Amino acid sequence: MRWITGIPLAIALVALLFFAPVQVIQLVVAAVALIACYEFLSMCFKRVSPLRYGIGFVLIALGLAPDIFPALPWDFSLVCYLTIVLAFLLHFPSKLSDEERFQQVSRFFVAVFYCLFLFGFLIKLIAQSNFLFWVFLAMAPTFVADTMAYLVGRRWGKNKLAPNLSPGKSIEGVVGGVFGGIAAGMVVSLCFGSPLALWFAGVLGGVIALLGVVGDLSESLVKRACGVKDSGKIIPGHGGILDRVDALLFTVPFIYFVAIYL
Repeated sequence: MRWITGIPLAIALVALLFFAPVQVIQLVVAAVALIACYEFLSMCFKRVSPLRYGIGFVLIALGLAPDIFPALPWDFSLVCYLTIVLAFLLHFPSKLSDEERFQQVSRFFVAVFYCLFLFGFLIKLIAQSNFLFWVFLAMAPTFVADTMAYLVGRRWGKNKLAPNLSPGKSIEGVVGGVFGGIAAGMVVSLCFGSPLALWFAGVLGGVIALLGVVGDLSESLVKRACGVKDSGKIIPGHGGILDRVDALLFTVPFIYFVAIYL
């Protein structure tokens, strides 16, 4: 099932990146961010009121819009302020204890910022010149490292990396993933005529592999805390949107900073 749905999705993603206008790609990312916000809120709360969903969606849309439409008169700081105010205001009427209400405020705040802040970097990265190289430099090592970590860990993995969060991950698998990330970074560099030295693209690929593990474990922590196996069911055989992009959300910001500073 994973391959049946995964291959068409990968083809559609590549076609979108190569043939769609930049603003269309950014709007698709924004739509995915809204779905991710829905999943995150659904994980965090047993009952999610339409008002909570609605406020979350509006905050995500307001936060991402200036990066897609630069002429808009507000910026990210306004959205940060609104998120803080609304996160508290939304949960004042609850009949729960103060400790439980603060926990709900925190969960709402994290859900919105996790999706808004991290997906925002992908929208910013797509706005860069030569964005195809940078996007593929973020994506290829992330996904290749994940696959290599699984294959190496399944064959040789003996030492668990974080058994309480992800019992299937092993130190050996991470090492295999790092080597896969290095190779993928170098291949992307060769294919796209990279402005970076080949060895440096390989180093970036290795760092991306490690950051992907952090992203994966972070979502595992959220899912375990919320008592769910998958973030959603939108992708048959894969789970939710967040299950597919958890690692990428941590690697894209890193590549964005590399792109703008180098």
